[in-house]
Amino acid sequence: MRNNLNNYANVVHAIDPASTSGATTTSAAIDTNGYDELLLIGQAGAIGGTSIKWHIEDCATSGGSYAAITGAATDAETVATATYMGRLDLDGAERYIKVVQTTVGAALGGACVVLSCKKELPSGMTTQFDVTDGSA
Repeated sequence: MRNNLNNYANVVHAIDPASTSGATTTSAAIDTNGYDELLLIGQAGAIGGTSIKWHIEDCATSGGSYAAITGAATDAETVATATYMGRLDLDGAERYIKVVQTTVGAALGGACVVLSCKKELPSGMTTQFDVTDGSA
């Protein structure tokens, strides 16, 4: 197997960017099996003087009842055209997660999740890129 970043990280598109007004949008279930942590990247477009926020819920099964993970939430953001990030250690979390986006008033937003392993990269990799053949 080649040593490359794909063996250590996975980018999951969670919530499509969309204009919503006073709505809650929930992603599909995301399987975190084999990963140690995640990075939530929330992107806000036009907020129109209201707010947008994200939080993460977990569950043991993909179709079960999800509950919010304590501390895995952003504050209500009011700054338009900004990116918000939050890192979550998956130790103690259930196998499946969902990202929940809530808007108050009209707002444009979306989110993605980067799942990753905390393991050190192999000694043959000196950067985040696969340097064995010089390609990124």
